[in-house]
Amino acid sequence: SMGSIELVDESNLTDIKSDDGIEFSRAGTSVVWEANGKDVVYTGTTNADNLPLAMHVSYKLDGKEVSPDKLLGATGTVTIRYDFENKSFATVDSAGSYSEMRTPFMAITGFLLDNDSFKNVKITNGKVVEDGSRTIAIGYAFPGLSESLGEAVSSFDMPSYFELSMDAVDFELKSTLTMVSPNLLDDFDSSDIDTAKMSDASSSLSSAMSALVSGSSALTDGLKTLASGAGKTSEGASQLAKGADSLAKGTDELVTGVTEMEKSAAALPDGVNSLYEGSNSLADGLGSAVDGASQLESGAYQLTGGLNSLLDGTKAAVEGTSKLIDGSSEVTSGLQALKGGTEKNPGLSGAKSAASELAQGLEAASASLGELSTGITSAKSGLSEIKTVADNANALVGDQGAKADIANAEAQVQELVQAGKITKAEATSIITSMETALAKVDGASQSIAGISGGLDQAAGGLDKLAKGAGDASKQIGTAATGAQSLSDGIGNAVSGVDSLIGGTSQLTEGLTQLKSGDGTPENQGLQGAIAGIGSSTDANSLIGGATALAYGANQLKGTETSGLTAAQAGASQLASGLSSLNEQAPSLVEGITKLKDGVSTLNTGAKDVASNLFTLSTAIESIAKGASEAASGSGDLTSGLGPFKNDGIGQIVSIIDNDILGTVKRLD
Repeated sequence: SMGSIELVDESNLTDIKSDDGIEFSRAGTSVVWEANGKDVVYTGTTNADNLPLAMHVSYKLDGKEVSPDKLLGATGTVTIRYDFENKSFATVDSAGSYSEMRTPFMAITGFLLDNDSFKNVKITNGKVVEDGSRTIAIGYAFPGLSESLGEAVSSFDMPSYFELSMDAVDFELKSTLTMVSPNLLDDFDSSDIDTAKMSDASSSLSSAMSALVSGSSALTDGLKTLASGAGKTSEGASQLAKGADSLAKGTDELVTGVTEMEKSAAALPDGVNSLYEGSNSLADGLGSAVDGASQLESGAYQLTGGLNSLLDGTKAAVEGTSKLIDGSSEVTSGLQALKGGTEKNPGLSGAKSAASELAQGLEAASASLGELSTGITSAKSGLSEIKTVADNANALVGDQGAKADIANAEAQVQELVQAGKITKAEATSIITSMETALAKVDGASQSIAGISGGLDQAAGGLDKLAKGAGDASKQIGTAATGAQSLSDGIGNAVSGVDSLIGGTSQLTEGLTQLKSGDGTPENQGLQGAIAGIGSSTDANSLIGGATALAYGANQLKGTETSGLTAAQAGASQLASGLSSLNEQAPSLVEGITKLKDGVSTLNTGAKDVASNLFTLSTAIESIAKGASEAASGSGDLTSGLGPFKNDGIGQIVSIIDNDILGTVKRLD
């Protein structure tokens, strides 16, 4: 060093000599020079086996290996290959595994070739520069560095050899220069990289991704349940709508009947008034009835014929009543089918159960989306931490040591220029080649920057996914409330159908009694009426009675205390009663009008219910279809998250755990 009185150096050379004759003393490998402010340049002899780096040079002429002495003056294609063997290593503990770490040597060799003798100069792992008259070839190698750093730097070109080829005429290689530097990674400090934080972030990212996949799968299951429940509800709502439509048609007939009743009631006051007037005339008419009693006998025979006709009509009524009973039973069966409750026909009962399942499925889907949102938040936090660590690592990859070595090498090349051993153009070419080699190291910094950019894109995608999950959770929550309300409404409808079933059962019972009576002598129904009408041979039957009527007609006229005479007095009392009825007739008409209005309102409501139920059925069918499509889309999401976890996040975690952290430990 300039200005030092003594210079201390370590060397295992023998036969050491100073170019300037400077004195020195030696103790083992320690050499002390009496510099007195001068630079010291010395030479010596070394044992090649003790060198930390071995250089093997091989030669080929036209593709065949030859010794160097065979090349002198030769003409043809010459290939020269330099192989470097790194012998300097230390055994280190890397994550509990011991391995050999080689000293990070960088070797650079320069060739100066005359263009008159050498053409088509090419080099593998190097650079060729031509200035017109001469060609400068620079080869470089990083022996042992790729093996030491492992797979983390497998994408970078870190060769341990270079190969020079050329077409030579009268071959002669005047000089080469090889420089080897061990300072490639001197400025690297692994303590600036928080490997523990990077490892924790990697673990958090892996856990969050697992939660994301689990939440997506649960969402798919919930949507499938929703689709299934909505499908069943749609079928039940459709059946309910059909039943409500039948009810509306029934109320149409009821409105028609009440309307006819209203028309008839309009004539009631006049009829009662006429009856009143008629009762007054009755008394007068009864007088004439006495004369008619004599005609009653002949009329009684006519009555017999009428009773026979009545007998036929009653039999027909029995047959009609049987059909009414069958029809009433079919109505009951239809209502029971509307209610449902079996596997083949779930009906309203099934619709209520399906609506309940729908609500549960929606609640499960909402909960799953909550888990999905939590997983996304965790994943985003993990990505943020990894990006911070990656940015810190990128700031550290500056390779200042390698740059310092290049600066030193440039100074040595300038000294060769000053000494006249090479030209300035040759020096410029050599320095350019060394800087090209250094650019290989800068590639690592660019790769880390690329990883940081990818993490930014992944974080943006997770933000969009989190927003979509939140919106979907709110919408499904609203749908769950609606589904529960639907279930409660269907339960009320089931109760109404039960009441209708009870009513039709009573109708069937009443028709049965009309046909056959209630089993008592007083009520034997239409079939008893047939027996009562009887025949002319049965004196106790109506027809037998008609026969006796002729005899009774003689008695009809009677006296003041019996017969028609007494009836005349009763007719007067009837007129008095009809007078009171005539006063109440307007109120009766008003009641019938109100009945008509109520029945009309019922009819309108029944039609509205039927229309709304059909609309509800269509809406639920759309919900089922949408839920099915959502389940399919969620299934695609789950299928896509698996490869994303394994091939994307899994590889990121693997790169962090195995490559980046492992490389940091090796570089340390």
